[in-house]
Amino acid sequence: MAPVTVDASLLQRLHDWRRWPDTFGRVTNSHNYVPQIDGLRFLAIAQVMLYHAALRGQRAADPAAMPDEGWFAWLPNGIAGVELFFFISGYIIAYPFLTGRPPRLRAFYLRRITRLEPPYILTVLICFAAFASAGGNVGPSPALRHTDATTPLWESLLASLFYLHGTIFVASPRVNPPLWTLEIEIQFYLLAPFIIGAYTVVRRAGTRAVIAAGAILVTLVLQALLDPFARTHYSLVAHLFPFLLGMAVSDWAARRRPFEAPAAAWADFALAIGLLLFVAGSMLFYLRLGFAGRTSVLLVRSAAIILIYLGAARGIRGRRWLGNRWIALVGGACYSIYLLHVPLLQIASRVMLGPFDWSGWPALAVAALYLCVLPVVVIGCMLFYVAVERPCMNGDWPRALARRLRRTGSRR
Repeated sequence: MAPVTVDASLLQRLHDWRRWPDTFGRVTNSHNYVPQIDGLRFLAIAQVMLYHAALRGQRAADPAAMPDEGWFAWLPNGIAGVELFFFISGYIIAYPFLTGRPPRLRAFYLRRITRLEPPYILTVLICFAAFASAGGNVGPSPALRHTDATTPLWESLLASLFYLHGTIFVASPRVNPPLWTLEIEIQFYLLAPFIIGAYTVVRRAGTRAVIAAGAILVTLVLQALLDPFARTHYSLVAHLFPFLLGMAVSDWAARRRPFEAPAAAWADFALAIGLLLFVAGSMLFYLRLGFAGRTSVLLVRSAAIILIYLGAARGIRGRRWLGNRWIALVGGACYSIYLLHVPLLQIASRVMLGPFDWSGWPALAVAALYLCVLPVVVIGCMLFYVAVERPCMNGDWPRALARRLRRTGSRR
């Protein structure tokens, strides 16, 4: 048997931890990488993770507790982070179309498949195997309001693999509930080239701005109207406004190039206000607001996203903080973190908090999760990112794999 060898260069790269952001940072197919965009992704995934971790802490203290009970209902919900993700998707997808370098449709869709599908499919299968081995009993109901534990597990698996779980069952995927947002993302990817194409037919910047503002306002109001209805919760029509907001800001950025403009102190002030609104707008998630209240909260979160973006693009400190190499590294791995953080939180919290009695101490349990469990979860997600997701960022990986398989077959 041939001896097992380890790539010495890989060991060297792992040993020199100070170069990890350069070694394991996001792989892009263009030379226009903007680290501050990954800084925005960091903010989004941080809020989502902190909320889901706090939820596990609450349940460690009281397994029957629900997220809309007591002081926990006032913790910042991850919904603002999800909307920031939607905004970034609209911004990034639209940018090449709006700068005169639109990809061909076949290349656009193929890139989405080769980039996103391998990590997603592997995650769904791993979660299904873990869920099935646990007999479907992994703990109390998820945080989302629209869930259905009676959905057969294998049907849930098939629906999740095709991004149809919410459409078919009007429920979040049993094996990994946060994946409902990726179903919304896929709906947007399918329609994005046509939405952007219709938008770019209008040539005048002023007319475009009026159209964009009108579309954003209409879809924001539509989301406020549809929010109480479970059937529309898993449809793009109920979440379209942050995508359109990202497209509109992308159009503005394509003309103004804010990341290349001089940094300004006013943008740091905008960032500070945006962060406050970002947190405040997500603290009202469980209040039973009427239509006017829901519309106001969505407007607050929209303002927060725009102000945070301006701080990242033009701020003196905002550029430095959100463009930090380590922040950008974690933000660049946000897809892997989003895919795996809930399953790993579920497992790690049981293993690490299970031996102790947290009854009556929910705040202490949440603190323990933040300090002890979350770092373990982030490390696990980053390992998945390096091993699975990052190689898929190279658009040529299918051809490279095919060449390697052909060489392997020719040697036999």
